Amino acid sequence: PIPNPYGFGIGIGYAMAAKYDDAETRVFVVISEGEMYEGSVWEGALLAAHHKLDNLVILLDRNRKIILGDTEDLVRLEPITDKWESFGFKVLSIDGHSFPELIEAFSYIGKTNGQPLVIVANTVKGKGIPMMEHEASWHYWQGIDEDTIEQVRQDLLTKETSV
Repeated sequence: PIPNPYGFGIGIGYAMAAKYDDAETRVFVVISEGEMYEGSVWEGALLAAHHKLDNLVILLDRNRKIILGDTEDLVRLEPITDKWESFGFKVLSIDGHSFPELIEAFSYIGKTNGQPLVIVANTVKGKGIPMMEHEASWHYWQGIDEDTIEQVRQDLLTKETSV
C-alpha cells in the first residue's frame, strides 16, 4: 500500500458513516507519531470524540523516529497519552512488540463506551536488525545491496534460533 497522509480523516469518515448507518463495522487506522505533527490529525481527533466514534480504533506506531531524527529532539510529542485523552479518546500504551499486550489492548475494542480507542504501540525502529535498530535513515533508505540483505538474513536467523 502507498502511504496516504489523509488516511486518518478517511478512517474517521468511514467510522462516522458506519455509525450513522447503525452498521456493526469497526474501522482501524494505523498512523505514526510523525503524523501527529499534522493539524488534520488533531482536527480529526476532535471530530471523532465529538461524534463518539467508539467504532474507531487507531493504532499509533510510536518508535520516536521521523525522517529527520528523534521526535523528542525535533518537536516534542510527549505526553502523547495525555494529549489523546484530552481529546476524548480511550488510550492504551503498550509494548508494540508484545503479542500478549497487543491481544490485551484489542480486548478493549467495542468496550469504550462512546470513546474512540487509540493504542499507542511503543516500538523500536528496525527491531531485531542491529544495523537498523533506532536508525531514522531506514525511513527513507532507497537501496539495499546483496551483502546487506545477507547480513539481515543472518541477523534474523540468529535471533530466531536464540529465542
